[in-house]
Amino acid sequence: MAVDETKTEVGVTSPETEVTSQEPPRFSQEQVDKLMDKVRSDSLSELGRVRKSAEEAIKKATTEATRVYRELIKQREAEELEAVREEPDKAAVIRERQARRQTQSELTEAQTELKEANTRLQELSARDVETNRERTTREVSERLKVDPARLAKLVKFTDGSAEAIEEIAKEMPKLITTPKNPLRPDSNDTVGGTAKTKTQIQEDYIKGKITNVQYTEKMKALGFMP
Repeated sequence: MAVDETKTEVGVTSPETEVTSQEPPRFSQEQVDKLMDKVRSDSLSELGRVRKSAEEAIKKATTEATRVYRELIKQREAEELEAVREEPDKAAVIRERQARRQTQSELTEAQTELKEANTRLQELSARDVETNRERTTREVSERLKVDPARLAKLVKFTDGSAEAIEEIAKEMPKLITTPKNPLRPDSNDTVGGTAKTKTQIQEDYIKGKITNVQYTEKMKALGFMP
């Protein structure tokens, strides 16, 4: 009987059908936080660009509509005067009415420009306050040795003055800093100039060469105990 060569032998896995299981990459909390900060920053930047484009488009459309409206008004005023060209009294009344309308239009436009200028001034002022608050927060946190990120959150709703920020910083716990290369006396914790390993410390403890307190301190220094 002919053998079907297309069949795969039982228990044999061809390279084509072999599936390699691969664990998803793991990220630290710091990496996740940085990624989320970047996503938020990119989103705010994109939102700012969209908002700016929309504002420019609206301003352009408004300017064009205003120009067309003024041309229509001017044309209508000319037609009104043309209709009473032979009647000086009526023409005088129409000119007076047109002058009042022009004055009111200019006043409204000036008020609108003043309102927009005040809005921009308030935005710039708020931005300056925020910039000064951030700078003062950094300076105070460095001088009083406190967590700058936590201080920034606590002073977010203050007036941004140095006095208010410093008052909050004084109530915060100080950061614990250690020198990079502390000079410590020889406590017999090294062997031939090399720090003792976890196993060596355990042996010293078993042999009674170190106390419970010393054992705990040495294991903490190596990172094996909280």
